[in-house]
Amino acid sequence: MPTTPAAPVARSATVFGLYLAAAAVAAALPLARLPGDGQTLVTCIVLVVAFAAGAMLVKSRTIVHFVSLVAAAHLVILTGLAAHSALLAATGDRVTATVTARAIVKGPHHAITYRYSLRTPGHVPIPGGLLEDSDEFGVGDTVEVVTNGRVNPKTTGEVAAARPLGIAAAVALVATLLSCLAIGRIFPKEPPPA
Repeated sequence: MPTTPAAPVARSATVFGLYLAAAAVAAALPLARLPGDGQTLVTCIVLVVAFAAGAMLVKSRTIVHFVSLVAAAHLVILTGLAAHSALLAATGDRVTATVTARAIVKGPHHAITYRYSLRTPGHVPIPGGLLEDSDEFGVGDTVEVVTNGRVNPKTTGEVAAARPLGIAAAVALVATLLSCLAIGRIFPKEPPPA
């Protein structure tokens, strides 16, 4: 049976859709407030599942499929990193918060994250916790954060510094789309009818 003209586009769209779904999951993960490295672990699992499903559905074993994986990995990871800050930038409020408690969260491979509990100047606790890789705040210190009550707060500097991640995620989106289009075009053609 000959290949229909829509078949290459359908193959490309299938792979691209899987990677786009993985990026959407990564973007939504900050809402889950997973502890420790949970967000990173889930992001990696979703990316591997998207790649494996795409490889099985289109039966593609080409180098282009692996190039699309690299582009999609950048897309998924950058989207996950940028989405949290973008959500806070769009819907959050800047608050001068006071640190009320500090906890050390130990992750795998001796990784340490510091979780700071915060409260507003009106003594209202801020939901979630400020997560930092360094022990830079003490109980009673004030810190400028952006918070919206749905995701963990971030410092104003972290929110501002995430803008380049959003630009890089957009570039990765285009690279993923182009590599997925190439998957549809170089897919082995079906043999002509006998």
